[in-house]
Amino acid sequence: MKNLVKQPVFFIVGMEFIMNGLFFIMHDTYFKWPPQIASIENSDLFGGLFVVFGLGMLLIKIFPKELRRFEPYILCGAAIVQTFLTVIEFIHFIKLGINMPWIPNFCIALIIPVLATRSDVV
Repeated sequence: MKNLVKQPVFFIVGMEFIMNGLFFIMHDTYFKWPPQIASIENSDLFGGLFVVFGLGMLLIKIFPKELRRFEPYILCGAAIVQTFLTVIEFIHFIKLGINMPWIPNFCIALIIPVLATRSDVV
């Protein structure tokens, strides 16, 4: 637990992932474009990925010795999912004119590689 206190950014980003995931699980019509993959974007699996990666970020700092080897995979997966979310929201903004929070999500996508470079595993 003291690792989480020493590295609070993991806690903040992990909680953001969990909250985003729960939001996507509860809102089944959030994404509208592209219509070919809107059903995938609006599925509970997409939101579940965010919850899993958020819990993973918290757990790798709560149990560092036991889960140390999973840290690169969790950070890489989180970066991929967050970047995908940013691109989809940006496309919604450009194509449909829907105001979506793509800028804060882009900033979080940029924070994850910083967490990886500061990690003692990677």
